[in-house]
Amino acid sequence: LYSLAEDYAAANQRGKEIEILQQIGDDNPNSVLALSKLRDARLESRDWEKAVDLQKEILRLASFPESEKERRRLCEIIHLNAMHYCEQGDTDSARDELQRAIKEDKGSLPAYIALGDLYFKDNLRKDALKIWKSGFSATKSAACLQRIQLMAEGDFIKLCESELSSHPARSDIAAMLGALFLEKGENGKAAQILEDTAAHSSLSHHILLVAARQAKN
Repeated sequence: LYSLAEDYAAANQRGKEIEILQQIGDDNPNSVLALSKLRDARLESRDWEKAVDLQKEILRLASFPESEKERRRLCEIIHLNAMHYCEQGDTDSARDELQRAIKEDKGSLPAYIALGDLYFKDNLRKDALKIWKSGFSATKSAACLQRIQLMAEGDFIKLCESELSSHPARSDIAAMLGALFLEKGENGKAAQILEDTAAHSSLSHHILLVAARQAKN
């Protein structure tokens, strides 16, 4: 039956493919292989909600550490559904889906970024800032900090300084903060921050450090 489903897929007869895979799944309700193939067919058909339901079944059957991979996959599918709603102009449903992705996986960086971007686009700036702060707290990603910097420079500085005090090897964050202080003319601060993380840094970080030292002197 799998071969028949593949033939239908090759002929772009998604309905027939799904019908065969559904039959296989009904006969083998605990088969991850059957569920995965049916999920993929639903994804090809852009049937996001059913793909989400199937992925939840796969996650239920998975054991650690495979379950972590399947949880990330679940969030990716929910994210796809959210983007589908965005394409249709239904931002409320898109936001609901992204909140759902975050609920499934607190470390889902794409969901935090996309949800904050949607709030920002709708001029809900406080909500956007709140989401990006939550995203940084959960993921420690500089991508969240970049967005926070555009809206709340003071919060950005505090978050960077707090993260560097706990994790001084975060040269990416030191570079962001050092660049900001250079722009503000606070060259001594920039040089100090960049010097403290120089041992863990990239070439661009060292270029910033040289610039800060030159400006300081």
